Amino acid sequence: MKRALVVSYHFSPARLVGAKRPTELVNSMLAQGWHVTVLTRTHKTPLPDNTYQGAGTLKIVRAPHLPGILNPSYFAFKRLSKAA
Repeated sequence: MKRALVVSYHFSPARLVGAKRPTELVNSMLAQGWHVTVLTRTHKTPLPDNTYQGAGTLKIVRAPHLPGILNPSYFAFKRLSKAA
């Protein structure tokens, strides 16, 4: 039994370019009988049940995308340091 963990910010059903390669990788692994777990962000569109077919099994773990506090703070610090 082969197992794999795929971590990808963009994953199907997202139509972004960044979702294409991880989705194709998982599809090919499932066809070869791998048991794949995908860790990705929460997506608004639900995943259709018949999207993935193959000899392997798929488990998708979706984590919420939390707003970061570091980026606004960093940009404010950067502006202040330039002004000084």
